Amino acid sequence: MMQRANPWFLLTFLLACPAPGTAAVSAPSSNCPHVQVLESHETDQIHWEHDGGLLSDNSRLMDPRPNQLEALGEALDMMPEILCNAVQKVAFIYRPPEEGRTTVVDAWTKSNDRQNLVYLNTWDELPWNQNNISGDESVKAAAKQRMIHESTHCAIRMIQSQQMASPVGLLQERPDESLWPASARNLAKEAIRTNRLNVGVLREWQRMHDAFASASMATPYWGGDWPTMNNNMTADHIVAAGFTSAYGGDNAMEDIAELTSWAIVRGAAEDPEDAACRIMNRRAGSSISSDDAAIFTKLNFVRSLGFIDDSHYQGCVGSLEIEAPGPGFYSYVDGSLNRSYSGNPRAGVGRGDGADAELLIANITADGTASTSSGSFPATINLQLNVTPTIEDIAPADVSYPRGVYFVGFRHSKYNRLQITNRGDGKLIMDVGQGVALVSRASSDGIIGSVAVQRIFNYSGGLLSAVAGDEPVSEPTKITFMYKPGEQTNGD
Repeated sequence: MMQRANPWFLLTFLLACPAPGTAAVSAPSSNCPHVQVLESHETDQIHWEHDGGLLSDNSRLMDPRPNQLEALGEALDMMPEILCNAVQKVAFIYRPPEEGRTTVVDAWTKSNDRQNLVYLNTWDELPWNQNNISGDESVKAAAKQRMIHESTHCAIRMIQSQQMASPVGLLQERPDESLWPASARNLAKEAIRTNRLNVGVLREWQRMHDAFASASMATPYWGGDWPTMNNNMTADHIVAAGFTSAYGGDNAMEDIAELTSWAIVRGAAEDPEDAACRIMNRRAGSSISSDDAAIFTKLNFVRSLGFIDDSHYQGCVGSLEIEAPGPGFYSYVDGSLNRSYSGNPRAGVGRGDGADAELLIANITADGTASTSSGSFPATINLQLNVTPTIEDIAPADVSYPRGVYFVGFRHSKYNRLQITNRGDGKLIMDVGQGVALVSRASSDGIIGSVAVQRIFNYSGGLLSAVAGDEPVSEPTKITFMYKPGEQTNGD
């Protein structure tokens, strides 16, 4: 649901109320030909209840004008396949604000039996008004963004209709899967399989965001305080909080929809809500900072879901990346590659030990050669992360991938660890005492991330840095890692 003040419309346009159309409505020309646009007489197809009450007496279902249909077709053409198929119907509604108010919901979806339907408000001051949408290109871009935002809500609910765990959060009852044809439901099933999301897309997104907030790399969701945040925070502050817009800070559902829609549109040059892509395009290099990490990981997540495509992703993150030359682990000291472990990269999920056997631990492992003052010998590097779900109705085989940020090292956790062992005798060579692991992308296509090592217990010396013993590293040693199924190598 999109509800926001539109002062720039109020100042820019002095417009007449559109009259109801009478001509038959044609489907917009687009790559989503299944989408049905409701006609003004099809009032039985919509719900007039909204926000706990009825729409005002002045609200009515409209026949869209040609320029509105053209913009709708352009918005549909911009959307990847899963968003396109999540929307089955669109309704153009003329809904003015309530008496005494200057803001109004400008687009919305419902969490009832119309969860495949997007409502677009054509009130005088809003982007989808027939007079506004043919004016400034930034207005048209804003209208498209509203449509894509709501389509993302439909896609999340379509995924929820197929996930194993019950949906959680605001208005998140399990949707009726019959709202979508089998072909659309198959896209949702594939998103769940590819990203291991039987725990639920919103639950996993919330867990990931909370982890960033706990690491002071984001802020908790602001809820109803987002308008205040919008007035008080710069784009840099919003991105550092983990969002692309203040409205995205409302809750996980809006966060995903805002990030997806602005990454796709990026055409409203004067609109300050496209914070993430603008800020990230100003930065360069392969080092992800604490201010970048949450938004960078979230963009990778929506790309893995299929909500944005590779061109949207690259256009948003610019040159920012995690520098992993290939499958395996790569350690950097003072910015230079120091050592690589690229032999037999592998990953899996296992159980904890002893009393912790109920825990599920993800392992990412590779082999290489360690060099110490005693000589060189075969060694194995292993990153393990606790991925135990917070709900009981998920089987071990359905646990999510590691994703987001984790504190690693024996100073932090018994199970979030990064260690190097001698393959010959199994003895521990190096143990990270303190660090932060970022898993920026995790899907069936592979896992990519990095670890900022802050303290090392180095048993042999010379492995990752000149530091011996449990001492702070002068500058955090960066270790990047990549795992890609099917891309195994035998060399060190």
